[in-house]
Amino acid sequence: MHGYISNVRFIKGSCLYTSNFTPSTTALESVTNTKLLCCNQSTVTGSTITPDVIKNTSKTPGQGVGSIYPLNFGPFTGDDGAGGLVWTKQRAGQWHVLYDTVRGGSYSLTTNSLDAQATNIAGAVTFNNGGYSIASGYGENNTSNQKYVDWLFRKSEGFFDIVQFSGNGVTTGRAIDHNLKSVPGMIIVKRINTGGSSGYQQWFVYHDAPSMDGYRLKLQGQDQRQNDGNLVWGNGSSFVRPTSTQFTVGEFINYSGGTYIAYLFAGGRSGATGSSSCSFNGTSGLDVAASSAVNFGTGQFCVECWVYLDDAPGSGSPSYARVFQLDGPTGNNNYNNLQVTINPSNYTLHAWAYGGGNPVAIVGSKRLKVI
Repeated sequence: MHGYISNVRFIKGSCLYTSNFTPSTTALESVTNTKLLCCNQSTVTGSTITPDVIKNTSKTPGQGVGSIYPLNFGPFTGDDGAGGLVWTKQRAGQWHVLYDTVRGGSYSLTTNSLDAQATNIAGAVTFNNGGYSIASGYGENNTSNQKYVDWLFRKSEGFFDIVQFSGNGVTTGRAIDHNLKSVPGMIIVKRINTGGSSGYQQWFVYHDAPSMDGYRLKLQGQDQRQNDGNLVWGNGSSFVRPTSTQFTVGEFINYSGGTYIAYLFAGGRSGATGSSSCSFNGTSGLDVAASSAVNFGTGQFCVECWVYLDDAPGSGSPSYARVFQLDGPTGNNNYNNLQVTINPSNYTLHAWAYGGGNPVAIVGSKRLKVI
């Protein structure tokens, strides 16, 4: 069994709750007759109150899957203690540095290096209720008079997940479970302990672009895509596409004795019914051929769609971004046809008659968000 425990409090000699109560939403404190208050510090064995020394029984404390180590987050460090990734970069130079709640804020990885994770000062990053805090004057992320930018990724279904796993040496493809609950659009994997050749210590990147099937990228260099993706994301001879519940690792990221961290980002292609979409750009869109079946005339009708808007024209002809068009019964040049367009001045979705006439109906009036 695997899991997490936080804020353990033992009280002896009195009853704290004598009626219905609401569980605490803040960290537990010492009250009358508290004998033990632990699993609430930056170290595994740390405590507020303890009757005796707390021992760590892990054979390899802090080293990999199944070991015992502080995660620097818990039920009182966020809405649900989900955890996530802090990706930080000094604006004037240095390198990209990654911290996450699975490995703990005292360990970092740098994307320009093949090195294993670095063991930093305790509390280099501490995840807390406000997000996270950083150690004063620490060179990786808080050098005096330097500016930094941080990208934050919260573990959440349909957005982002973190998986740590141990390699078992299988070279014919190994399925690893994840909790993204959607098909990944990108996966980044790095071995975090030492061992193996430099080829196995790279930053391995999967991307769900159609042109990347059987290929992989790497973060530590400027190289073009690599054609050995079947050895990374497959069974050695073929590429295996990740699913909404699993991703496949090959020889390069399943080395026996290796411990790996995987960052999964949503946005991948799905084969589920209703999951497809079509792009539109400028004057291009979807055009359904002329048919009496779509001649709405003056009767009641309904047109609906989901629209993800990247951009909209500010001027030019047409000044409206066309999403979809239904031709009238005699073809495109007919006032009975219908165009679904986006108004760039206020980002509302409209259904228009052909030729810039009055709108037939307003399909949606809520302002669309431009990404």
